[in-house]
Amino acid sequence: MRESEKYFLLNKASDFEKGFWQNLMWDEKGLCLKDPQSGERGVFFSPVLDCLEQQTIWHRGMIKSQSLGDASILFCFYSTDSLFVTDYHGAVRNLEEYLQSDAPIWEKEQAFRPFLAAKVQNPQDILLHQIKGRYVWFEIQMFGQGNLSPAVKQVQLSFPKRSWTQYLPEIYQGENQSFLERYLGIFQSLYEDLDKNIREVSSYLEIDTADEEFLNWLAQWLGVEASYLWEEENLRQLLHHAMYLYSIKGTVESLKQIVQLKTGQLPYVVEQYEIEPFCKDISRMKLLRQLYGEHPSMVTVCLPSDAATSNRMYQTILKLIETVKPAQVEINLIVLKPYIFLDSYSYLGINSVLGQYQPLQLNGQSAVPLTTVGGTEERKKSV
Repeated sequence: MRESEKYFLLNKASDFEKGFWQNLMWDEKGLCLKDPQSGERGVFFSPVLDCLEQQTIWHRGMIKSQSLGDASILFCFYSTDSLFVTDYHGAVRNLEEYLQSDAPIWEKEQAFRPFLAAKVQNPQDILLHQIKGRYVWFEIQMFGQGNLSPAVKQVQLSFPKRSWTQYLPEIYQGENQSFLERYLGIFQSLYEDLDKNIREVSSYLEIDTADEEFLNWLAQWLGVEASYLWEEENLRQLLHHAMYLYSIKGTVESLKQIVQLKTGQLPYVVEQYEIEPFCKDISRMKLLRQLYGEHPSMVTVCLPSDAATSNRMYQTILKLIETVKPAQVEINLIVLKPYIFLDSYSYLGINSVLGQYQPLQLNGQSAVPLTTVGGTEERKKSV
């Protein structure tokens, strides 16, 4: 029976926050230097990883990182079968508490030196067969170049040791066959990765678990145009509704749903047939044509001001609308401003409201109201 894979995985901010770091921060690239230009190195100590078995030989480490060269990232791996260490001053300390303590970095490194099992520059995929012990922790040292910083996005350590040499005759096994073991480890790693991808292929087809690359692939399968305009989480929501949106493509409802998924705000849509009853008066018709267009296929889409806070967002929304509207329809996209202009896009209860009367106060902090709505009785009550 195939032995199940066991591993520890650090791949998000909360994972790394369980450790101890100095001169580092977490951003979209992963763990990186807080101030690369300072010239100070960044140091991270992982939490203690407990595999629950003494004398365990660890198997493999896979690290996703962005380096500035081999010297920009240094990994130090430590292992032991005891949870107690002797610090720089000779005191016996609990390992987990000592890792989180405010002791200087150089003192910790001095205390951990007897437990150092491996030191590797900029590792990506390495065998950890030289690491032996129940408890393992690692140190990451980062060095910047100018204003550039390396980054570590993910660290995965698997155990226990698995080697293809166990399937060979006994003469090819043992410590004196380390070269053969490492040589076969190249093909073993390729095989294990391929086998894992095959077993987990369904996760690439699941909208909630697929990574960003496969999300765009799924979007093409489902007929979603301009998927590059969507942030990852919004794209997942869009794909969940893709079949329904495709079934109503070209309708006002489709337009509204697309804009709401992108901005979180439901737009107001005005079609030409809705203003026709108000065009009997010539003067009013002129104003309505000015606001909502003269072409019979013109559609006006109105958005609250906080839905399109920049010109880039405005252009993005416009491009998304173009992907779902019928070919002959023209779009007039309007961002509603929170004030009243006569003969403009001012809608009571949407981007303008009627307030109570407030008297003028000469205190240097209040402004004279532009409009006052209310009768004499209301004014008396507010004084």
